This record gives sequence, C-alpha cells and structure tokens, in this order.
Amino acid sequence: MTVSTLAIERLWLHIIAYRIWRHNQRSHQLRNLEDYVALEIKGLKSNMLKVAQRIERLNTKAAAAFDEIGGTLEQGLDDITAQAKAHHEDDLAFAATVLENSTTASGEAEQPKEPPDEVMDLNQPRTQTEPPQTHPAAFGVQLIRS
Repeated sequence: MTVSTLAIERLWLHIIAYRIWRHNQRSHQLRNLEDYVALEIKGLKSNMLKVAQRIERLNTKAAAAFDEIGGTLEQGLDDITAQAKAHHEDDLAFAATVLENSTTASGEAEQPKEPPDEVMDLNQPRTQTEPPQTHPAAFGVQLIRS
C-alpha cells in the first residue's frame, strides 16, 4: 500500500493548522490570566490607611518627646565641648612642661645639629670608607676547630 503525496501534504497541513490553533489558545489563556492577577483584597486599602495614621501619630509623639528633652541635649553638648577644651588645654600645658624639661645633663638645652658641609651627590656612585666586615666574629659567630 502506497501513500500518495497528496495525502502526506494534507496531513502536513493539518499538523500546521493544529499548531497554530494550539498557539492561539495558549496566548488567549495567558491574556485572560492577566485579568486575574490584580485581585482586590477587601479592606486592604482601609487597613493601609490605618497603619499610615498610626505611624504619623508615633512620629508626632517622638517629635514632641524630642522637643521636651531638646534643651537638656543642648546643655549636654555645651558641657561636653567645655570638657574637651579643658582637656585640650591640659594636654597643651603638659606638652609645654615636658618640652621645657628636655635639657642635657649640664642643664643647658640641646643645640640642634647642623647639617654636614658636604652634600652627597646621589647621581655619583657611593664610595666606601671601610671595607665590610666579613669575618664571622663580626656577627657574633665563634668558629670551633676540631
């Protein structure tokens, strides 16, 4: 039994038509689903308004309480700044005392060291005045001879 090409073409067209029909059906279902997503919950709006009013009342109570203690907070800040200035002045007085007491054993103040007369040229190679000590005794190592 042979199947004609005309029958195969008809079957192929039925399959394509079915696919188009199924695609349209799915897209129609998705469009209808969008209508059901935005459901209104009864009383939700009134509950949200009540919550907003409660938050507003709490804000006004907090602002009133802050205004009551606001003067004491300013006084506390003034006290803290006064204490900080006093401690700062004490620290400066201590530093001045320490610097006044920094003298040599002879009682004279130390003189600042003068810079050397010769300034080394950094572009020139460095010359060594002493050879490096390579003897192990220079590093505190004792050689034991057997």
